Amino acid sequence: RNILAILDKQSSVRLSDVCDIVKNKSDKIKDKNAIVEYVELSDINTNSYEIINSNTYKVHELPSRASYEIQEGDIITGIAGNSVGTRKHATALVTKEYEGSICTNGFRILRNFKIDIYYILYFLKSDLFLKQMFMYRTGAAIPSVADTDLANVLIYLPNDKKIKDISKKMKRAIELRQESRVIIDGIYEKQLQNH
Repeated sequence: RNILAILDKQSSVRLSDVCDIVKNKSDKIKDKNAIVEYVELSDINTNSYEIINSNTYKVHELPSRASYEIQEGDIITGIAGNSVGTRKHATALVTKEYEGSICTNGFRILRNFKIDIYYILYFLKSDLFLKQMFMYRTGAAIPSVADTDLANVLIYLPNDKKIKDISKKMKRAIELRQESRVIIDGIYEKQLQNH
């Protein structure tokens, strides 16, 4: 528990103070024959904060865990499964490509940020965040973190200059990932045209 004592003394805010935690079921899953993209915990590249895959389903074929609709600019973070609170904890920034997809209720969606989204993204991979999540885990078979505990996770806020600095680096790193993907896709397309 000493980590919380440290954070309490520092300047920190609760996660629910700096963004909305979204957990309303999507209207899309009311239409049994609609076709949707579905994102689950294993579809995240945990090193690069990105969704790397989704699967196409008819609504009536979706797993029962399929729940929430994600939007570009959301952050999704895992609250269920063995990786919660570990180095492999799943957190991703939602890009345009996955706008409107449905995700498992093993995630919570963070939206409407009051501080820089890239700083939050950085924090969700930090030891301070992971240790809190690990501490809040309950359940033996499938560990999970309760919504009230997630809302109460403390986010350490250094001075504005430091936040800006970290945010800038995070944003650049993510842009580089996206640029590299565009380049790689371009190489493959060119190869196909040449055959």
